[in-house]
Amino acid sequence: MPPSEPPYKPPYKPPSEPPSEPPSEPPSEPPNTEVLGDPHLAFAHGGKADFHGEDGALYCLISAKNTTLNARTRFYTFAVWDVTVHGSFITDLYWVVRLNSTGTLVRVELAANDPPAVVHGLPGGARPLVSAGDAVSIENLRVVLNKDTSITVQTGDWKFDARPIKIKSLVSKAERGQKQLDLHVMATRDPLAHGVAPHGLIGQSFDGDDLAVEGAQDHLRDLWRATGETGRKEVSTSANAEGAIEGVGSDYKVPDPYQTHFKFSRFDAASATPRDVAKLSGLKRRVPGLANAKSHWGIAGASGDDVLEDSQTWRSGSRRK
Repeated sequence: MPPSEPPYKPPYKPPSEPPSEPPSEPPSEPPNTEVLGDPHLAFAHGGKADFHGEDGALYCLISAKNTTLNARTRFYTFAVWDVTVHGSFITDLYWVVRLNSTGTLVRVELAANDPPAVVHGLPGGARPLVSAGDAVSIENLRVVLNKDTSITVQTGDWKFDARPIKIKSLVSKAERGQKQLDLHVMATRDPLAHGVAPHGLIGQSFDGDDLAVEGAQDHLRDLWRATGETGRKEVSTSANAEGAIEGVGSDYKVPDPYQTHFKFSRFDAASATPRDVAKLSGLKRRVPGLANAKSHWGIAGASGDDVLEDSQTWRSGSRRK
């Protein structure tokens, strides 16, 4: 039996005091994995990285047997205290699911700024989800529009929760009110059971080991220092999860929203082994208790608020490790 599902985690809220230093020992259970903000990735076993991407480009987040999730990144400029940040957000999500019995390909799209969610490839044609409680259930796939405007996509192997969230403090008046997407992903069955280890920017972290891998991250204070400016604080994020992913960010690009094939594709694979973590250059640490637990425990997602944590350390004059 899989472990009980952790509760849905709301967007990050900045603390009243600067965040404390991280504990010397990692937690006994792997933390929730999410994509936070710019977007910042948190992987299945607790590692973190940031992924800037390209404006308007599409990237594969999850590539598993019969399931693909792609995401579009968009550039926005926003303010954090007295810092102008040129960053990126996930604004659109696209699922492709092959149904178990008929082999039919069903596609689901969710655009943060152009609702409603739409399910394509159904026998009766496309089905928009307009009102809370609207749902599509066909074979192993279920898609539901929730009361909080989030949608839940369940495939039998995976559960996805995605919710539009307003981007805070956008500099351009014309862009104010634009939204990005929170995304949480959970493997509801052992993702290695098919003999096809998942991949994608997030999916590869469901690799069955007990290691958290840290990748490149953007911290506002460090980015500003790198510019050499002493007055105006204006920075651009740039990290693309270097050290925590196989290959490079561009290896995960796909040409269209429902493309299931890229360098590390697993959608049609007959077999595929997990990534070789030893070849990743990012900092690695073991997560106590995970070695004897179900290897698929974890969640992944997208939120726009976590960059405020950097602003707290900036304002306090401290520097986050």
